[in-house]
Amino acid sequence: MDAVALSSDSDEILAQAAGLDAVYAIKRPEHLAGDKSRAIGAVIHALEAVEAATQHRFDAVAVLQCTSPFTEPADIAGTIDLLERTGAASAVSVGPAEHDMHPLKMKQLVGDRLEPLFEDRDLTPTHELPDIWARNGSVYLCRRSVIESGELISDDAVGYRMPRERSIDIDSDLDLAFAEFLLQRGRDHGSTRR
Repeated sequence: MDAVALSSDSDEILAQAAGLDAVYAIKRPEHLAGDKSRAIGAVIHALEAVEAATQHRFDAVAVLQCTSPFTEPADIAGTIDLLERTGAASAVSVGPAEHDMHPLKMKQLVGDRLEPLFEDRDLTPTHELPDIWARNGSVYLCRRSVIESGELISDDAVGYRMPRERSIDIDSDLDLAFAEFLLQRGRDHGSTRR
């Protein structure tokens, strides 16, 4: 059995689930909806609510965030396939890290002095650096045992690769402006997806 839970503290958002089959609108309590609230609390709350409503115990949970608007159904299916194929405890979508965010290029300021976060005395050129992937916020998928341990990502995790243009995670005004630009560009080229 599959089910979809829409979890929010906003009645306006929850109203979007009205009339949709197998979509459960879960009113998120205030203590699970604050800026410092962790996702695992909301996931456990939604899982318990859906299991109570369906009388079904779920083996795995996929978390999709509204801050990742370019996630496609194929990304969800691909992440599920990866988890099943590998037997891992969790799978998470990843996107290629920007070249300027490569760990070997990162520095820290100690007073006014710039010091390497990780040593790279050779100043390795970008094209010679190994590819680095970062969680992109699109899909988090884990088996029930991972949730029961209080986590969403286990040490036994696999990464589902997504292209950079769909790995937008809106956490700032600049992220939102860039997402709007991509949408407009897609409209200008006859598609909302690139």
